Amino acid sequence: MLESTDDSNCVTHTISKATSGSGGTYRCRASNAYNAGENLTFVAISEKAEITQIAGDDDFMVGRPAELVCAAGGQPTPTVEWTKKGEVLATGQGKATLTVDSVSREEGGKYVCKALNSYGEDSKSVDVEVEDMNEVILQRRSFWSTGCVPTEKNSRVFWVIPSCYKCGGD
Repeated sequence: MLESTDDSNCVTHTISKATSGSGGTYRCRASNAYNAGENLTFVAISEKAEITQIAGDDDFMVGRPAELVCAAGGQPTPTVEWTKKGEVLATGQGKATLTVDSVSREEGGKYVCKALNSYGEDSKSVDVEVEDMNEVILQRRSFWSTGCVPTEKNSRVFWVIPSCYKCGGD
């Protein structure tokens, strides 16, 4: 919203509630009975860095590729980075993509996405769990052989086998 005030031959224009769309080139024209003039002024709107998206699966599978993407907005465009235990793993301008070609158990843990520009920073974390497909297959085979299949993620089935007083006998 552009507001103007006129105070003894001086006009002031104020942009209130400025957004990145408020920036641009502004033209000022002035004239009187004796002369006319024009001046162009470029206005840049600055915004602190803010993470706008984190995408990817937080359940990695051993041996498979995995990807985490972090995007951020702000003016100037923020630097975005993925870290784990303080070590920078991926970086970019406005967006950082962390790619793992073949996941190992060590890839599990807390990953932090940080966006930073000269006006501020933002960060968000993702807790990644790593599953081993071989263990899942073995668990499912034993469930299937007994007719029991878990239906929810991370569900567990416990079997209680009663003591047999006459095992292995006739």
